[in-house]
Amino acid sequence: MPQRELAVLESESGYVALARGTSDHYGAYLEPMECMWQFASPFARKDFKLAHEFTEALETQWRDWNVVILTGLSPETIFFRELVVELEKHFQLTLIGKTGRVLADISDGVSGFLGRRSRGFRRSLSRARRDCTQREIEFQVCANSGSPAECSGFYQRILDIELRSHKGLAGQGIEQPGMREFYEQMMPRLAQVGALRLIFARHEGEDVGFIFGGVKGRTFRGLQMSYDQRCADLSLGNVLQFKMVELLSDEGLNVYDLGSDIEYKHRWGEERFGTISVGITRSIRA
Repeated sequence: MPQRELAVLESESGYVALARGTSDHYGAYLEPMECMWQFASPFARKDFKLAHEFTEALETQWRDWNVVILTGLSPETIFFRELVVELEKHFQLTLIGKTGRVLADISDGVSGFLGRRSRGFRRSLSRARRDCTQREIEFQVCANSGSPAECSGFYQRILDIELRSHKGLAGQGIEQPGMREFYEQMMPRLAQVGALRLIFARHEGEDVGFIFGGVKGRTFRGLQMSYDQRCADLSLGNVLQFKMVELLSDEGLNVYDLGSDIEYKHRWGEERFGTISVGITRSIRA
């Protein structure tokens, strides 16, 4: 969303990173820089005082707004409670929605991960892996690093695959404007700090699938996965997902964050994690 103006609060207590926009319906508003999935929190907190400083900024520094949207908030945290107390002194809060994601425990390796899956899941995955072997599908791991030029080459390969996927064929893949540029800029930044994890599936010298994401601490966040529609009979998505589990387990990572809470992901993960989004408007007395 590059058309918006950045609005940042910086203090010894931390940072708040928002973006300013306007709409015909709401007028001037503030929202997180990433507001599509509603995962990310705009707060990077060092001290609980940040809640008070943010509220004060809404009254003084950023007075020209009608609505403020906050996403990625964890209701069970002390900071959230501090934030609500401060904001409700001056503004009106409204729950906008809840965002769920699915997490998989990979701390005890592949055997532990598989041990928590159902018998049907293991049987289906084994069959899919066997089918890929018989079809001579190979997997290329491109992990940890990559120069900007290498990342550009990786990303072009990803886009070429996406155009042949069911999402790409429907015009709903990451090759679309906006999404395309978003990941094009993200990938080299992940690689620069050694956080990129990327696997390609190949058949007879041609790319037919990919999966990639980023590592922070001991957690891997899956970002995108897709495959050539000609390989739809192979359950290639499941095999790519498992290849990533193997890679991450070998590195000793603890958590695979599968992203949005979608039904099929429940077979891969065992924990649900939820955050909420809140809207702020001026109270009548304000």
